[in-house]
Amino acid sequence: HALLSSYSTEGVEKTMVFLREVLGGLKEQGLEPTTETLVAVLGVLKHTARGQEQQQSCNYALDCVAEFRAAGVAMSLGVYKTLLDIFVQQKSELKSSILVDIVKEVEGKDYWPAVTEEDFNFFPRAMQVAMGMSRPALAWQLNELLLTGKNMNLLCHHNNEQMYYNYFLSNVLQNDSFEHALELYNKVTPHLWSPGGIFFRNLLHALHSHGATNHLAKVFDDMMLSDMGGANKETCFELLHQVMQILAANDPGASEFSGLAEAWADRSEEHTSELQSP
Repeated sequence: HALLSSYSTEGVEKTMVFLREVLGGLKEQGLEPTTETLVAVLGVLKHTARGQEQQQSCNYALDCVAEFRAAGVAMSLGVYKTLLDIFVQQKSELKSSILVDIVKEVEGKDYWPAVTEEDFNFFPRAMQVAMGMSRPALAWQLNELLLTGKNMNLLCHHNNEQMYYNYFLSNVLQNDSFEHALELYNKVTPHLWSPGGIFFRNLLHALHSHGATNHLAKVFDDMMLSDMGGANKETCFELLHQVMQILAANDPGASEFSGLAEAWADRSEEHTSELQSP
């Protein structure tokens, strides 16, 4: 495995010669490949999956998975994560729907305990791909998988958790119904996930376009609780400006709750003063 991870790729065909030699050496010594071996093999092919060699790398990757599966090697989420790395690359012209097939394969299964280190990276990577495909249905299916058995244990790293929910919420906000997005947002914020400044900007835009001032107080409190999602001062002023635009378009003075306009004015002035202080 260390030998595989240290290999410097020289084109997909030469890489396959190297991989066959290594795997042949294992067989000669009577050593059985494991799931971690398969992930290491796919990790080598990941580095050849660029430009004109991506399609060939994808084909070889599927061949390797089929051979390992036939040999009785168990598939883990780390295997599927590495396949996503091979098939789905941001700058590639090759558009792949492999995530659809992966979700069908893993649906309803408990993948805890982890088998490889890459198992812990599957959920944020898969959610990123679903976001790139603008497929909220896939995002919801992935979340169901996360809630299956003890799979939630695989999202134990803070950064992975932040990435997962950022891609999930952004996908739903942009591509699903506004009601579903707000329902999900209220479930996970702030106790599971703290949004960043960009997400707050997009959320406030959605609140404005839908005239949803009934949700503004909760979102505003979350913004203050998270220090505007860690945004710089310029973005903080932009977020406050968005809040004021929403209030200007939906007069709080006309609300059934008395004193709401004055309360919002006081809160905005208070937080603007905080931002202006050195």
